[in-house]
Amino acid sequence: MLLLELLAQAEELQAPAVVAEMGLRQPHAAALFLRNGFVRIRPFGAYQDDPESICFSRAL
Repeated sequence: MLLLELLAQAEELQAPAVVAEMGLRQPHAAALFLRNGFVRIRPFGAYQDDPESICFSRAL
């Protein structure tokens, strides 16, 4: 429910996308993002060089 609320608020703010970062040890979080239309992207920002970082994005 929190993810759906985040997406709704991002749409209200007319954000072009929502991005998320997580670690390798969070497979349930990865499944949640994928079930909700997110796609895996290359790590960004401070996470670029972190081998344990997994990032997702969903265009709005």
